[in-house]
Amino acid sequence: MRTTLMRRGATLLVSLCSAAFGQAQVAGKVLDDASSAPLAGATVVAVEVRASFGPGGPSLLRAVTEADGGYRFGSLAPGPYRFCVYHAAAYLDPCQWSEPAAVQVGAGMSALDIRLRRGVRLALRVADPQNWVSEYGKRAPDPSAVSGALVSARLTDAAGKSRVLPLVRRSDGIYEYSDVVPPDTDFSLTVSSAGFLLDDDRGAPIDPKGRSFPVRLSLPPKPAPSALRVMRLPFTSERPQPAVIAIKVRGLADQPR
Repeated sequence: MRTTLMRRGATLLVSLCSAAFGQAQVAGKVLDDASSAPLAGATVVAVEVRASFGPGGPSLLRAVTEADGGYRFGSLAPGPYRFCVYHAAAYLDPCQWSEPAAVQVGAGMSALDIRLRRGVRLALRVADPQNWVSEYGKRAPDPSAVSGALVSARLTDAAGKSRVLPLVRRSDGIYEYSDVVPPDTDFSLTVSSAGFLLDDDRGAPIDPKGRSFPVRLSLPPKPAPSALRVMRLPFTSERPQPAVIAIKVRGLADQPR
């Protein structure tokens, strides 16, 4: 009998712990900030925020928005979280370009709608028609890392805050570094390379220390209004063409000019 009571007590304790700590939820919608249209197919990431973490680091949970823009996280540990939105086509991740959406998660359900601002995609395309990257790779200790280190592309705003433009595509001798940036904002894109000689789109050499390109982009014309249309990501047919800065690999940095 005592064993049975202890088992029941243990079961009750586990149930109470689950109710107290395992049932916190956050749900809401991801919306276009200007039109309030729902954004389907965006990846929402919940990041646990604490003063310190154990060896495992903060908790990261992911959810993909449904056709109505809705997302849901269940069984969150209580505490503060911030919410980032990745892979959202022409929209700005609030964790990178503005104050992230945040909520204090407690017992029960918390509601949080996340509104995203539209941005403009900036692309740096590096052409390597003579396949100098492959030639350099033959000499490198780790050839697989060469294309990623082909150029350094750093975007700096008027306040001096810098972000690296990531390599997002490589195909047929074209290497594209790209990201979505806020419209009507002044940036400086600094391009340099430690291993390669570069030319701009006019064939003029780029100094080995790098060259800065001024960047200020505007949103494309607005599409026809449709209050009920669901915006599906990643806009395979509707995605606006990026603003492109083109450069070319002229040779290896240790070769005569």
